[in-house]
Amino acid sequence: MSATPFDYTPLLLAGLPQPVAKWTGLAKYNFTGGNNDADELPLDGLIAAANAVLTREGRALATYGLNSGPQGYRPLREFLVTKLKRDAGINCIADEILITSGSLQALDLVNGVLLTRGDTVIIEQECYQGSINRLTRLGVNPVGIPLDNEGMRIDALANALHDLKRRGIRAKYIYTIPTVQNPTGTILSEPRRKEMLKLAGEHGVPIFEDDCYADLIWDHKRPAALHAMSQSNNVIHIGSFSKSIAPALRVGYIVAGWDVLSRMLAIKTDAGSGALEQMVLAEFCAPHFADHVPELTRGLRKKLDTLMEALNEQFGTAAEFEEPKGGIFLWVKLPDNVDTMALYQPALKAGVAINPGPEWSVNKAHGKSRMRLCFASPSHDEIRRGIAVLAEICHREFGVPARISNVKRGDRPRRSGTGLTVAFGGECAEPQRIGGSTMTYQSLTPGQMEARTARFNKLQTYQRQNFEAHDIPQGAVEKVTARKVYPVMAPADYQGRSAGAPVKGPRGLIVSIAECEPGNGPGLHRHLNTVENFFCLCGRFEISWGDQGEHKSILEPNDMISVPRGENRKFFNISNEVGRLLVMIVPETDQQIDPITYAPSLGQEIENEYGKKALEGLQSIGFKFEEPVG
Repeated sequence: MSATPFDYTPLLLAGLPQPVAKWTGLAKYNFTGGNNDADELPLDGLIAAANAVLTREGRALATYGLNSGPQGYRPLREFLVTKLKRDAGINCIADEILITSGSLQALDLVNGVLLTRGDTVIIEQECYQGSINRLTRLGVNPVGIPLDNEGMRIDALANALHDLKRRGIRAKYIYTIPTVQNPTGTILSEPRRKEMLKLAGEHGVPIFEDDCYADLIWDHKRPAALHAMSQSNNVIHIGSFSKSIAPALRVGYIVAGWDVLSRMLAIKTDAGSGALEQMVLAEFCAPHFADHVPELTRGLRKKLDTLMEALNEQFGTAAEFEEPKGGIFLWVKLPDNVDTMALYQPALKAGVAINPGPEWSVNKAHGKSRMRLCFASPSHDEIRRGIAVLAEICHREFGVPARISNVKRGDRPRRSGTGLTVAFGGECAEPQRIGGSTMTYQSLTPGQMEARTARFNKLQTYQRQNFEAHDIPQGAVEKVTARKVYPVMAPADYQGRSAGAPVKGPRGLIVSIAECEPGNGPGLHRHLNTVENFFCLCGRFEISWGDQGEHKSILEPNDMISVPRGENRKFFNISNEVGRLLVMIVPETDQQIDPITYAPSLGQEIENEYGKKALEGLQSIGFKFEEPVG
């Protein structure tokens, strides 16, 4: 007769988190966690490093701490001294570094010596879930600071610090992920770093700098770490090898003065972090780290492009996101009626795992319609298929997206004369009359849609390859193009250009969505043979045209204007939010190729700032100027 199983429930500590479900394997399309790209793992190098270091020093494993003491394997700490100086500007010595079991243990140690129940900390509004959960379990009050495209907003930080001071509260620290923020992918600008340090000093609050993603910047250019910029030793800095080498190795580190490290060592009661991992990393990283990281980021950047293209294709304007400056995550905003916590389970049931936004924000209402997608682990094909499945589930559960590939779900566009029906991004159900033609619907075959989708998917890749091949700096490109151009409709027999890439469609109408940052817009240009119609989807645009730009009009959302052919025209986002402008080009002649011509003053500006080679590169791929420059 079997005994009754012992019941531990009455003995459990009050306030424990809910029990986790048994692990049943990863989802088919897994966009969660901080997993990295398995194909970019330097496996051969790690195997060689393991063989070499174990052959040379393996018997040191018989001693706790590898004869290096409780702070970790000394050769690894010495590598970090060199790396942190080279990459982040941090001047430190090996005795100011503590090796930890991943950055999560670093978080626990910092919290363990600074926080107690009822304390207050300042944290980014959207932030790492592991940090948020730890504060919740400790009973600490997090004050969330909103972010923009330059990271934490310093005006909001100043207001929060002043408000706390007025209430007699001193925050225990300012927690920030300033260099490739999680989940937004932003980088705190150098001026803001200076302002943050100034505010921290004025209010007597230390800064807790989490730099775990800083190695994964696309252009490998980063501001100095806050720790490096501090003049008063008021910054505790942590980092990790999880994103640059491998997350399963579980090796992180803390950089701080001995006055703080000595307190952390007193509560680090694990007898030392994994020794073999430290030995292998030190052996591999000293000769190979600087070469490995650029290869890793190139692969990650390609996967990000695939993810953004898949979202544009499947969700259209229903998925909003800012292109991250590095890392492995994309922070996506869906329409307000979508609850990503409610989306999680049906998506998982269909094989797609996402991170719902409320889990990554201290403002749950702000995160409700947002989600974090990790693009590092899935393959390119899995990314495309997974986003397609997610769009179907999201449409079924919330009616979003209403369109797929920018075409209304359940309908397909058709030609009528020289026109096409176009969804303007709102609830625009009635056919629109453009260029003298009424546009209506007609089904396309699956083959036609597949061919069209494949062509659109190549747009961003084509642009980037062209720019790199012709040595065109991104800044020069931005002077003559919108930040992004989304092709909406361009069937097969039209030959034209859109933002430096060939776009095909019928003579009579070509449509794209241009996206511009606040206070930004493409350079002055001319369409020699076309009428250009502008429809404001969001933001607020100033449209100007005429030889001297003497004609002007302001477009509010849902406003539309038609500009005659041959005229100089410019559109400029004058709002304080990202603006999107639907651009409909209607050729008036039989001319099949419509060159876009820019003002010579713009060409001169590009040449002065970036050099003649950049100007020639632009001209070689179709950015023409009205007359020779220089």
